[in-house]
Amino acid sequence: MTEVKKILAILQPLWPPTGLDKLAVPAWMAAMRKQDSGLLQEAAAEWMETPGQRFMPRPGELISLANDIRDQQVRDGIRSLPTPVQAEYVNTAED
Repeated sequence: MTEVKKILAILQPLWPPTGLDKLAVPAWMAAMRKQDSGLLQEAAAEWMETPGQRFMPRPGELISLANDIRDQQVRDGIRSLPTPVQAEYVNTAED
């Protein structure tokens, strides 16, 4: 719950007329319960930095953005892995 409150605390000052109340935090918590809080915070930061965002994001929009960030991180991680030829070279050099 505290992670969701952190995310809302980041977003709410930028869109003050959101009408978030005590019922909003449990609703956001239910929507985001299976999500990585670090990725959600990155998604919130990216949402704030994106030009043209006039409204506070809905939980699903942040989740989608967090998934895009995770997918990019996976792609970047795969690119940093050695190719089979590089891996073979490293293994033979150690022998």
